[in-house]
Amino acid sequence: MRLQKFFLIFCIIIFIINLILFLKINTLDLNFLLLFSLLNILNILIIFQKKNIITYYSIFLASTIFSIFIFEIYSNDLFKYLSSKNSVLELKIENYDKNLKKNYYLAPASPTNYKFIKKDRIIPLSGLRNVLNYLCKEGEGKVFYQSDEYGFNNLYGKHSQEIYGVLLGDSFAHGECVPNENSLNSQLEKKFGKKFLNLGMRGSGQLTQYAIFKEYGESIKPKIVVLLIFIDNDIEDFINELNFNDTYSKYLNEQNFSQNLKNQSDEVEKIFYQNFKQEYSEFEKNKQNLDKKKKIISILKFSNFRQAIRYNSYQNDSEFFNKIKLEYEKNILNLDKLTNSLEAELYCVPFYGAKYFGKNKYHQKFYEKIIKLIKKNGCNIIKFDSQNDFKSWGFRFGGGHLSSFGYKNMAKDIYEHLN
Repeated sequence: MRLQKFFLIFCIIIFIINLILFLKINTLDLNFLLLFSLLNILNILIIFQKKNIITYYSIFLASTIFSIFIFEIYSNDLFKYLSSKNSVLELKIENYDKNLKKNYYLAPASPTNYKFIKKDRIIPLSGLRNVLNYLCKEGEGKVFYQSDEYGFNNLYGKHSQEIYGVLLGDSFAHGECVPNENSLNSQLEKKFGKKFLNLGMRGSGQLTQYAIFKEYGESIKPKIVVLLIFIDNDIEDFINELNFNDTYSKYLNEQNFSQNLKNQSDEVEKIFYQNFKQEYSEFEKNKQNLDKKKKIISILKFSNFRQAIRYNSYQNDSEFFNKIKLEYEKNILNLDKLTNSLEAELYCVPFYGAKYFGKNKYHQKFYEKIIKLIKKNGCNIIKFDSQNDFKSWGFRFGGGHLSSFGYKNMAKDIYEHLN
């Protein structure tokens, strides 16, 4: 009995130390704070219960703590790095693939992922021109693509062709993570029998996507523009974009603002190279010491567990979303005005990840709230009817991307809506 009580008291002390020393209490961590506060109260109450109840509870508590730590270790980015033989190769900007017998480069991501961009320089919104890019690897193997004349996932020369539609969005539009012939852009071309220009960029939110269309899509003058809105993280990405750089504010607030990126491709590539090399140099310098320290601290702080249980409140909390609601509306309205000026139609496809299938009424309400807001600001809504079908998703359910089957269904929904 004494040993059991000692164990429970020890657990309470550990939880209290964790809260005091490591937890940054803010509105996003209220779920975590509430959960562990209730658990600590329960620990105290259990101490005064019968021996068999204490025994069962001790087993439950030990299992819970062990499970959380296992989750932390598995979720930690450094653990993923150390457990992957190819991770160092995939971090380098240039590599050689024995099967392809070619050099390849890492596909670009949204500039908000760049750490070393100086404020007085342009912000690149695309990647390297006319090179083989390694994009990702999920359930359908490694995905490569040859970039176009501006660094996007299109055939070279496509920007000068007659284009029917432009595709905007994050990694789902970019092509993750299926063979290029099965990507959404390719599926749309098969369905419509017309050319689509893919301006998708992984890691981007709606502000980056508007900026990309302003720089690279406006001169195309398409008939339709399709904007993918991934509810799970696009709002968070939009918030990061608002706080990233003054250039983003200019895109939002100055209707005629442009960096003239089409005519600065050499500078775009120069900045892309410099940023990546600095990031890789920093990684190589710190991976043996600093990253291991960060990994330990991250695990002790339950960082990934806190993120997992606060994820819903992060996007579903009305008060939090209202802080950027006006900016988000303005951005959608800007895109609608731009497409209207080109005599094009804007269509939005909002959807969410597999982990929310029928489980979260708050997330569903947030989803409906976003649809209402988008519709109010001029975008035609297309619902992705197969988003709740697990067949539509790739290898990593809830954490990965659509499968080839899923992109085919999304293209079908878009086509049927327009016809």
